[in-house]
Amino acid sequence: SNDDKKEPGNSSNIKDRENDKNDDENQPYKGTVDCILRLYQRNGISAMYKGMNAKLLQTVLTAAFTFLTYEQILSAVQKSANVALFQSMSSLKRRTGSSQRKF
Repeated sequence: SNDDKKEPGNSSNIKDRENDKNDDENQPYKGTVDCILRLYQRNGISAMYKGMNAKLLQTVLTAAFTFLTYEQILSAVQKSANVALFQSMSSLKRRTGSSQRKF
């Protein structure tokens, strides 16, 4: 049976060669350039932008959430500052009003 594998027309030889060819395609990338070339050869230029929609959606939602949070915090700080300013002005008026009456 080992001799059968060595015959040129044997179907198992053909399958072995096809498997060897597929193994080359399934090997890990040898580097960045190899990865880019393989992607381009298999799927064209669109392979480079395959995950772009999900990333773009993530970026837009993150920016929207950041601005919303910023606006809410800014509003809360301004309200707090206005209350503090109003209270300090009220107490200042009370103090200056009562001190002016004494003179």
